[in-house]
Amino acid sequence: RRSTEMKSTQPGVKPIPQPLLQPYEKSPIYREAERILILVNSAQSRMDRRYKYTDGNRLSEKASDLADQVAWAYMETKNLNLKIARLQNVIRKSTSLLIAIRSANRRNLIFGDLHVDLVTRCVSVIKQATGWINKVSELSAAKDTRPERVSPSNNPATSECHQLGRITPEVKDQDRSATPCGYVESSV
Repeated sequence: RRSTEMKSTQPGVKPIPQPLLQPYEKSPIYREAERILILVNSAQSRMDRRYKYTDGNRLSEKASDLADQVAWAYMETKNLNLKIARLQNVIRKSTSLLIAIRSANRRNLIFGDLHVDLVTRCVSVIKQATGWINKVSELSAAKDTRPERVSPSNNPATSECHQLGRITPEVKDQDRSATPCGYVESSV
């Protein structure tokens, strides 16, 4: 125990390696979800035996699902619509967990400061996920409103040349500056 409290600046003492964190583990929403999971597991361990393995397990599974959904939402980087769907799932899981926590409070399974802390954290996750959805929606809308890139299929000059039958697409390495539409005249 003493060696873990020593600072790495002391000569001859190697610093204790810290575990590498995944990028999603640094996000505030994931830290909230992880803290909810820890608090729910703590509450489950203090529950009466009659409720520990039924209601306690149900709360613990919901909290675990919430943390998983946050991680999946964070890791989705390519498809913005899928990211929004995952974030909506985070809100559903948070709401479901919030209802279960309030139900447990009414039956005196979770009470006092722990209940207040869990409710506050669940609401925080819901608000953060909602803000994240709004941000991703704005990014998605901005991406959709960018000017359309001109490619040979939607370039008016290209389609005109193809209608005339004078030009055919050739290999990339050939000179594309020969015509206004970027295609080389056919030798056929």
